[in-house]
Amino acid sequence: MGQLRRRRPPKTPRLFDLYRQFRLLGDRLGVITWIHHLRQYNRMADALANVAMDSRRSF
Repeated sequence: MGQLRRRRPPKTPRLFDLYRQFRLLGDRLGVITWIHHLRQYNRMADALANVAMDSRRSF
């Protein structure tokens, strides 16, 4: 989240590719600011994170 807010790309190639995709998508959608929502206030994200951790897969 901090990297998206400060527009500071990561150095790892795989993370840089993801960062670039998010930046392009955010720019196309007109995202002005990025806000972090705690998992306790975002049930869907919490459920997906739990499934990913339990199955060792990412969605």
